[in-house]
Amino acid sequence: MYRGGESMKPFKRQEKRLMILMFVVAAVMLLSFLRRLFA
Repeated sequence: MYRGGESMKPFKRQEKRLMILMFVVAAVMLLSFLRRLFA
């Protein structure tokens, strides 16, 4: 189990980068899905 305060600080610093990474992965999956539909 993690302690609340200390373990969240480095995660908060990388949270924006993680959100961008998840958005890019979702966009790539959506593009490949649409390309498979309209191929």
